[in-house]
Amino acid sequence: MLPTLSNRIKALDLLRGIAILGILLANIKIFASPVASELVMFVPASQDTWLDAVLAVVVTGKFRSMLAILFGVGIFLQYRKRSQTPGNWPAGYFKRAGYLCLIGFVHAILIWWGDILFLYSLLAFATCLLASLSSKVLWWIIGALGTFTLLLSGFVVLVTTFAPGTSEAPEGLMAMFTAKNEIAVHAHGTWLEQLQFRGVMFVLNALSATMMVPLILPLFVLGLLVGRDDVLRAPSRHPRWRNLCLWIGFGVGLPLNLLALFAFARGWLFEFTLMQEFVLAPILALGYLMLGAIWAESGKLSAIASALAKVGQVALTSYLMQSVLATFVFYSWGLGLFGHVSTAQSLGVVAAIWTANIIFAQLWLAKFDIGPVEWVWRSLTEGRRQPWRAVAAPPAAPPPTFDL
Repeated sequence: MLPTLSNRIKALDLLRGIAILGILLANIKIFASPVASELVMFVPASQDTWLDAVLAVVVTGKFRSMLAILFGVGIFLQYRKRSQTPGNWPAGYFKRAGYLCLIGFVHAILIWWGDILFLYSLLAFATCLLASLSSKVLWWIIGALGTFTLLLSGFVVLVTTFAPGTSEAPEGLMAMFTAKNEIAVHAHGTWLEQLQFRGVMFVLNALSATMMVPLILPLFVLGLLVGRDDVLRAPSRHPRWRNLCLWIGFGVGLPLNLLALFAFARGWLFEFTLMQEFVLAPILALGYLMLGAIWAESGKLSAIASALAKVGQVALTSYLMQSVLATFVFYSWGLGLFGHVSTAQSLGVVAAIWTANIIFAQLWLAKFDIGPVEWVWRSLTEGRRQPWRAVAAPPAAPPPTFDL
């Protein structure tokens, strides 16, 4: 089966571009400062400015949630295309997800431990098995997993709020995750020391995947429904979806996410993190997603939309490029600024990397129609060298029907 590069859905490219650039804004603190103690030992990281709280309201968890929904949309599009060829679904998609898993593993071990590709590829394996289910069943799955997420997040808030603290210094393996040691490893350590740190973090992240899957899987399943109804291509044709996403996203999600400001003022931002990222952030992300789709359909600010869509067209390459550039700025093999910049200063690094992403996408796509990492991924998936330029797409088959 030869994947085509033409007839792309422009709205999806724009939304991917927004999500990829937004994820860097959310991740920059992990690139730039010691936060492993918060993630591994549940020790609150420093939140020394109101800027951290503002970012928690408008950024944290939102763009990752957008990307998760878009992954689900992509899985449905793959299902619709690959199921036309006998034996190509789900076997063909398993290969695609498997190679993405490999790319995520290489990224996490050799470049940056905060990788999401490995986890998202695991979720893709699970989600593709649900693609043929009825919409009614998918909504029930979202409801069940969403309820579990809410209960789990509430439990974590209670535990972290009322659990007694400890003044004892961590020992053994846990001593690796102190802020002092993390700065020593990343700002001054060798690449091998950083490799060891990434290896341990990868194992810990893999072990936590059993908890993360039910938290993020509902967004992938929601993406199946959004892709099935072809909502994002033309929101004006789906007023019920459009109005519901905007109302839930901004009418409900934005006020709830503003609780982060209250939590920050009371010193609760750490305890509030899981609830913020996995319950409140996805609600607001629905509004972001629909607003971006409306923008794509409107044709307004076309030059900006085109630049962002090009980043989305090479989204995988752009994501990995961000990791290389950010680790160059903050790790010892580059400028070694890890632990030595404020939140505000790190935003300047974000702007510089965004600029590099946009310029690269413009220059690359002037000559090719597929990103370099995307080309490797597709070639591995299909088992043969793929074209760099667009090929004619076969006539689209009518979408399958589903019982409610």
